Amino acid sequence: MGKSKKRKKPSHNPARQRVVPQEHSHEDGDAWIHTEPTPDGTGYMVTLIVDEDRSISLERPVAMEYAYTVLKVVSYAEYDAAVLKQITQRVDRESAMQIVVDLRKDRPEPDFAVMTPLSLEPGVNTRGEAFVVVKKDGEQVGTWSVEQAREHALTILEAISVAELDEAYLRCLKGVIGVEGHIAQAMVGDLQEFRP
Repeated sequence: MGKSKKRKKPSHNPARQRVVPQEHSHEDGDAWIHTEPTPDGTGYMVTLIVDEDRSISLERPVAMEYAYTVLKVVSYAEYDAAVLKQITQRVDRESAMQIVVDLRKDRPEPDFAVMTPLSLEPGVNTRGEAFVVVKKDGEQVGTWSVEQAREHALTILEAISVAELDEAYLRCLKGVIGVEGHIAQAMVGDLQEFRP
């Protein structure tokens, strides 16, 4: 998935990143997180845009499971890197790699159902640094550093809160102030202009 993309004026994004404008090309395989109105227009939900044709709607429990899954893979990658660093003090690198392969067989596989069509794999590079392989439909589309993967998970979690705030603000605009629905939605969308 490569590096996170940034935009000067993101829409509904708590961490001010990975928000995609409608015209964005997904050639680089990046996924984008934002909040958007629910189909009935009464609330907001977190959406992860996978490519030009697909997105994942992440209601609160699913979004939390998604973030947990990302963090689980990060912990696997960092654990593998630590094991390699320790074991290579006692055996050659090839033997150490085999130990990591055997160790991986003895741990639970993350459940990627909440991420479909995405999945992740832990990795360790030749310098002994942990990273995360990002796959779409089973094919590798990029990598994240562990810092990027953690940031991605945090952005999902923050977006849950922002979706709830967007929903409350929409209700206030429509119910308390009496703003028409489409104008209220536009105001919620423009709120990021006034946020730090």
